[in-house]
Amino acid sequence: MKILVVEDSSSERIFLRRYLGNQGHEVITAADGASAVRMYGEGNPDLVLLDFGLPDMDGRETVKQLRASTNAWVPIIFLSGKDGTDDIQAALDAGGDDYLVKPFQPKILEAKLRSMGRIAAMRQELVEANEKLRRLAEIDGLTGVANRMQLDKKLADEYSRCARSQQPLSVILLDIDHFKRFNDIYGHATGDVCLKLVAGTIAEAVKRPADLASRYGGEEFCIVLPETSLEGAIALAEDLRAKVAGLRLDTPGGVTTVTVSLGVDCRIPTAEESPAHMLHRADQALYKAKAAGRNAVQAAGPDL
Repeated sequence: MKILVVEDSSSERIFLRRYLGNQGHEVITAADGASAVRMYGEGNPDLVLLDFGLPDMDGRETVKQLRASTNAWVPIIFLSGKDGTDDIQAALDAGGDDYLVKPFQPKILEAKLRSMGRIAAMRQELVEANEKLRRLAEIDGLTGVANRMQLDKKLADEYSRCARSQQPLSVILLDIDHFKRFNDIYGHATGDVCLKLVAGTIAEAVKRPADLASRYGGEEFCIVLPETSLEGAIALAEDLRAKVAGLRLDTPGGVTTVTVSLGVDCRIPTAEESPAHMLHRADQALYKAKAAGRNAVQAAGPDL
């Protein structure tokens, strides 16, 4: 573990650094509360050993500042020469997790470190599990691209950001042509394969970290392109149209192809409109692409 030792006594700091280092831990030290708060933020320790009596602030104030500096939970063990019940209660109420009276037995310290290490490990597993669930909640289960919930959030965020910076925001709506007929002919299982293949093609083409490829609903997909001009969005849409047209799908009836129609809208967002207006214009452009014979790209007007 990486341990932050906060102790105003230089001899005890040296002892703890040497002793804990011999146990295989990485040790960083601070001599007062202010330094402890700074090193806590910079060093990202796994555990803190905190002297109750520091020259600039007592342990209770220090632990409050440590806790307030981050949402992450890090075990904090108080070290103190006071063994009164009120002192221990005050330290734990302030945000400490354990209390060790000085002079302490090294084996007792080792046991407490193991105990806090187990708790920290379990909490980290919980944090990682929650993060995994959060990511899964934003992903479309079939296609693997972002779902509608993530799309709505991303589009709202980028709309606000581009409005502030006065940068263009582009949206592409993509629909698989004649997909109902495709399902009727080849079956829904093959239709799912088609959706995943098209989604993978879109995700591969959308390469910038700020861009988002998502499933809009059914056989429709949406791409959000911050700080992208109309020309850039149309170029990407044309590239996607050609790539999808070049796909080959194995079906129960043999190898077949599909095409897509795409609608593009690009605007510098304003307070008078909303993301819904962009989706509506992109949808109108998509309708024009289908009316023009499908396998086509149309842009909403007027352009920038």
